[in-house]
Amino acid sequence: MEYDAIIIGSGMGGLTTGALLSQAGKKVLVLEQHYEIGGCASMFRRRQFRYDVAIRLISGCEPGGELYNLYDKLGLLDKIEFIEVNPMYSLKFENTVYEVPANLDELNRKMIEWFPEDGEAIKETISEIKQIGQALMNESFQKDPKLLQRVIALNNMSFADYLANRFRHPHSALLLSSLHFYAGVNLQQLPTLFMMNVMMSYHNGAFYPKGGSQKLTHVLRDYIQSHNGDVLVKRKVEKILYSGSRVQGVIDQKGNEYFAPVVISNADLTLTMKNLLGEEHLPPLYRKSLAKLEPSHSAVILYAALKKEGIAKTLPHELFLSPAYESLLDDEQYLYQPDNLDSDPFISVSCPSVVESSLAPKDHVVIAVTALTSAEHVQGMDKKTLEQKFIHLLNKKLPGLTEQIVGYELATPSTITKFTLSRQGAIFGWGKSKHQQWIAKMGPNTPIQGLYLTGQWTPQIHGVYGTTRSGRKTFEYIINNNS
Repeated sequence: MEYDAIIIGSGMGGLTTGALLSQAGKKVLVLEQHYEIGGCASMFRRRQFRYDVAIRLISGCEPGGELYNLYDKLGLLDKIEFIEVNPMYSLKFENTVYEVPANLDELNRKMIEWFPEDGEAIKETISEIKQIGQALMNESFQKDPKLLQRVIALNNMSFADYLANRFRHPHSALLLSSLHFYAGVNLQQLPTLFMMNVMMSYHNGAFYPKGGSQKLTHVLRDYIQSHNGDVLVKRKVEKILYSGSRVQGVIDQKGNEYFAPVVISNADLTLTMKNLLGEEHLPPLYRKSLAKLEPSHSAVILYAALKKEGIAKTLPHELFLSPAYESLLDDEQYLYQPDNLDSDPFISVSCPSVVESSLAPKDHVVIAVTALTSAEHVQGMDKKTLEQKFIHLLNKKLPGLTEQIVGYELATPSTITKFTLSRQGAIFGWGKSKHQQWIAKMGPNTPIQGLYLTGQWTPQIHGVYGTTRSGRKTFEYIINNNS
């Protein structure tokens, strides 16, 4: 079977590239090893409850935004509806709860109300985050020498160092850094420029897709199939066919051969290069650099259905339960360690049925409770024991919530690896540490002619916005270099 392009994996990055190539007249094949497409942008059902695997909030859905522009370009806006979530999230520390807006001007106003003693510092900090974050998103910072100089100065700075000694109130830095969870690294490792990019990407609104994230991927799948392409599930790619000069196609686990002059990997990059291609084909420097890179942290995720009673009635769409600011500065305290009774990680409690009622029956809600961890911290632990420990932690953080649970399921790093094939259960692709600068040089092209990358294993990616942007940029690179 012959195609113009073959895509390994059906995450948002792969499907975005595939849909845009299809619109450009290319015959596209997408191969997905799981029984459902979407990767992290997928859903599953347990009885009458539907759960989003990993998507909580999405940016770039407003007119002119990354996702809006994608579905507009493809003529699919009538098939997608985005629900704005405002406030974006609530941040709870001890007995104080802050309702945090996505819009940075509104955040500036609220923070000055909350922390008047930090008024000038807040104004200056948010102003710079907006300026540099916008320039990074538009890739326009090189046009302004003064701005470029500031970007260079911040390039190797952690967000913790950026915020250090700016504020008097202890909650100011905690609140300004609370979206660190979407980057998945502690504040001493979180690059300032990356965090500015994340914060600015939500400036025009935070959204959730009506019907859940699966709607985003199914619409793209249908578009590819309606344009002479194929999207096949339960097709695990076992080998990338390589002639010694360029890729020729792939072989799946059933021995089926598919041929194309272009192969795009939306999968774990180490898996792609070592297992599917064979690292002996890589230039020594590329191979050496790839070996040094570390994947992101993994997570423990509790998916639960609750009776809409008591505290469950008051849950916002997204609730962050934060420890003290100092606990966010190193992995020893930042990550969930179930064997440590004093472990007090940052936790996200997402309740999407607040804005999308179709996910749960009347008088019930669904939640996804997430704590970052490493595969090592839970390795060898009995899953039932881990469930009990995590539920105990949740009950300590939100007393009374677990009493409303009517059903639940726990995902661990091994669960994530099983369904995404990401090593060590990585949920953010490469770790976004400021020490991993070489990531910025990876993709969409590779040293192998005809082999390209897209999705969360490419540079500076965060969330659906990032993977969609990556998918678009990969498409543009392929078209511009293969015309």
